[in-house]
Amino acid sequence: MSDLTSTLPGWLTLLHRWLASWTLPRETSLGGAYVPTLMVVFVGCGALTWLIDLGLARAGAYRFIWHPPLFRISLFVCLLSVAGLALYG
Repeated sequence: MSDLTSTLPGWLTLLHRWLASWTLPRETSLGGAYVPTLMVVFVGCGALTWLIDLGLARAGAYRFIWHPPLFRISLFVCLLSVAGLALYG
């Protein structure tokens, strides 16, 4: 075990092991054409961002957010970063 995983709490170590065993291929075949798997993750994160944005808009949360477009793009970048690092990190 590396130094990082030896200092993690028990549940986080289990999560790290589970994510390490669940890796995606670098390319995915869509209709016979190979596309980067990160592009599929990109589209999935876009859909998830749209759903979260819809929920926040219906809840009226954008009254408390200073710059909604900046918040939306930041939410997307954070989701894509977490998903990319979880799958390839």
